Amino acid sequence: MRGEGEAYLLVLFALEKLDLHRTTAVAPQYPSLVLDFNFDNTMSSWGLDMTNSNQDTTLTRYTCANIFTKINSSKWITTTSIISNSDSIKCVAGGNNAININY
Repeated sequence: MRGEGEAYLLVLFALEKLDLHRTTAVAPQYPSLVLDFNFDNTMSSWGLDMTNSNQDTTLTRYTCANIFTKINSSKWITTTSIISNSDSIKCVAGGNNAININY
């Protein structure tokens, strides 16, 4: 039980749907895509092994509601060449939260 004047922390979660669309050929020596998610000083990562059969992929994950989630995608072409993109989405609890990411 909390005492008088103590704050409560209420965290709402939301489902976030990421539609991933590969727009270039798979680089055989580096067939992976890395996604980094950042919100409220919290970071997580997710990786995808690219194949010729997964040109379009959907990832559904939980994120915090009512704040922006920054999404960084990184795709290696060679050891020194990386294609990186950033985007963000503000998800709401119970909403249709979807974003398209082309890589």
